[in-house]
Amino acid sequence: MEGLPVTLVWHDAHTLKADVFPAYEDALFTRARAGAAVLGFLRLTRCALLGAFEDPARALRLSYIGTRFPVIRRATGGGSLSLDPETLVLVLALPRALAPQGPLSEVMDTLCRPLIAALEGLGVTATFTAPNDIVSAGRKRASGFVARSAEVVVFEAVLPLELDVEELLKTLRLPLEKLSEKGLLAARERFAPLRDTLPALNPGRLCAALAQSLGAAVGLKPVREKPPRPAAVAPAPSPDPITADLSAFLKTPGGDTHWKSAYCCIVLTFS
Repeated sequence: MEGLPVTLVWHDAHTLKADVFPAYEDALFTRARAGAAVLGFLRLTRCALLGAFEDPARALRLSYIGTRFPVIRRATGGGSLSLDPETLVLVLALPRALAPQGPLSEVMDTLCRPLIAALEGLGVTATFTAPNDIVSAGRKRASGFVARSAEVVVFEAVLPLELDVEELLKTLRLPLEKLSEKGLLAARERFAPLRDTLPALNPGRLCAALAQSLGAAVGLKPVREKPPRPAAVAPAPSPDPITADLSAFLKTPGGDTHWKSAYCCIVLTFS
């Protein structure tokens, strides 16, 4: 189609302060709205990454987080995450005309498939499990998140290289019994960090494989650029809790606000 890009511009992983992540997202979205297809890889400093529609008071154990690390809200829906630099974060921003079409559940499936192909090329067998997980023998390898506006489709994914399960359980608002020795053992069996299978995995090689696979999936040639310099911006404010007289959580294949985001929690308020 005339005027659309023929390349997917991408950069290798670099460590970014977590409180700059929203500004980083905005920079990619701005480029996509201007017609570019962009892909970035990051390793964020320790943080809790909150889904676009989640209430931090419900999703996170704020009494534990305190001032230890920031709580950052991302543009995509889905569950909250406990992150540190041992997790690879992927952000893909595409002009709407270049992105997969259809319901967001189908977009999620379509954009997770190239991640699976890249992992299999590195020797890791994986499959997609709806709504948004990539698993190996029932153990979670990665998770994807999708959002779209009238102009841009955003796909984000997290791929743990290593995983501190105890920190995850302390950060997310889960039952305290999961922090018992038995609970920790059971939780560790639910995840499959990539270095459990590939101890010598090079993040640069992983990023290149993912860029090639995603580029092929959307019909664009990957072109590597230098990672952007960290933006000189004020830290992102802590997300305010969602307030309601009465609320309920409903899984839905999409919700309409400024962004339409897959697998979010809609908070219903009744007067």
